[in-house]
Parts: sequence; C-alpha cells; structure tokens
Amino acid sequence: MPIRLFDEVRQGQTLAVLEDDQVRSALATASAEVARLRAELAATEARLEADAQNQQLARTAEGRRFATDVETVRLRVLDLTTEIETDRIALADLKLQAEVLQSAQPSDAAASGQPEDVRSPYASLRKRIEEDEAALVQARNDLADAQRRLADFEAQHPAVPSLETTLAPLREAITVQDRRVAELSVERAMLVLTSPMDGTVIAVFRGAGEAVRPGDPLVSVVAKEPTSVLAYLSDREFNEAEKGMRVELVTRADPTRMGLSTVQMLAPAVETKPMQLWRNPAVAEWGRAVLVTVPHEMRLFPGEVVVVRSR
Repeated sequence: MPIRLFDEVRQGQTLAVLEDDQVRSALATASAEVARLRAELAATEARLEADAQNQQLARTAEGRRFATDVETVRLRVLDLTTEIETDRIALADLKLQAEVLQSAQPSDAAASGQPEDVRSPYASLRKRIEEDEAALVQARNDLADAQRRLADFEAQHPAVPSLETTLAPLREAITVQDRRVAELSVERAMLVLTSPMDGTVIAVFRGAGEAVRPGDPLVSVVAKEPTSVLAYLSDREFNEAEKGMRVELVTRADPTRMGLSTVQMLAPAVETKPMQLWRNPAVAEWGRAVLVTVPHEMRLFPGEVVVVRSR
C-alpha cells in the first residue's frame, strides 16, 4: 500500500493492490490451455484435410479451411488477451513499487520521476502491452473477416456433417476458455483499488500483508470539499419537505458561516440519526434524511456538523 494516513490522493491513484497469486496462476493455466487447444486444432485440421483428400471433395476441403481459419484466429485473440492480462498484473506491481519508492525518497529526489530500476522495465512492459493491444485489435478484425467468409460459404453450400461434428467440441472448448479469460480480466482489475476522487486519506484499516475478507474496508478517502450535506427532518417537517425546497445552512461551530441552498433528494423512509446528532446520547432519535447541496462559498470540512433550516 503506497499511501499513508492524511495523504492527499488524486482520482484514479492506486491506493492498494491485493494479492494476485491466484489470478496469475489461473492466467498461466489459461495460457497452457490455449496452447493445448492450438495443438488440438492443428491435429484436427490435418485429419480433416486427409479426409477431404480421401473423399476428393473440393467443397469439403474449402469448408474445412474456412472453419479452421475462424478457430485459429479465435485462439490468436484468446492468446493475446491472456498475455495482456498477465502483463497488466506485472505492470500494476511495477507501478506500485515506483510509488512506494517515491514516497520514501526526499521530495527533491522524487521530483525527478520514477527510480531508474523501476522506470525502465515499466516503460518496456507498457510498450509491449500497447503492441499486443494493437495486435489484438487486428486479430479481432481478422476474426470478423474469417467469420464473414465462413458465413458466405455456408450460405452458398450445405453444411458438411463430418466437419461440423469434428469441430463442434473444439469450438465449445475455445468459447469456454474465452469466457474464463474474460472473468480473470475482471478479477485482475478488481485487485487494484484506486481513489474514486481527489481527496484525503482519513483512515487506513489494513496494512501490507494483512488478510482481508470480501467487503472489508481497506482505506477511507474523503473529498477536499463536501458537495452535499445529509440532513434529517423532524416529525414536524416531514410534510413540508419537497425536492427543490429552499433551505439555509448554518455551521454549528460558527453560526456566522451560513449559506442558501436547495434540497436535492429526500429519503423514502424514516431512519435512525447518527449518534452525534442525538440530544441525549442514551436516547436514539429518528428522522427522514434529505440531501442538500453545499454552497461553494461555505467551504465545509468533511464530517462538519451543519444545521439546516427551511426558508
């Protein structure tokens, strides 16, 4: 984790990277399966070619070529996708290393950029990913062309039963593997936690090497300036409130700081107020929540208590 308590962070900045061993292992398995499918496709293509020669059917040979071309390009797309996802994991690790090293260096040293031992492999790996992404775009275009040629051929010639029977299991295996790699791509992206906004780290719940469960909080980030206030209406105010209603905001700490605003949203139900808003800490209070826009000139602090009055 390259961030510390009270660090200022930018939107999209890496906050934490979860352990990626399982995704790496799964991608390696997927890559091995792609290699196996490629070998199986080559063997199937050779067998179909031999059958076509034995039967002396030019149509069978042509159909075999169009069909295997599609599966060959599908494997190429799958292979490139697997390589890109594996490299993206390594790239995220290098980026994290650079951020950790920069945060540990004096400001004048950090200003020069990433340390050389991280910058060079990072740039090289990023270039390789860009090249593979360009190749993937081309491969997908090639796949569309191959599928179009096959569709045109099948529209003009009846399907060859032996060809369809032979290729069907292989097609299904490639489809399953394609979906598995897509799932791993989503899992890989979820391992890198980034800041949703420009703000400040106000809590760090877990440190490097600690185990976490799904749903456990890791870091809490607040915006530098709140854009809305969550207020609670009393029973008397329930029937008066409506969306767009004009209200006045006054800070509890300094009554001279005030501003005019409007109600953005109203909660559909009554709920318990936060404990710091109870008049008696031993007695819970309830209210209907409303969301109010913060006037820019008020410059509130995150978590600051504000009194909202109807106009």
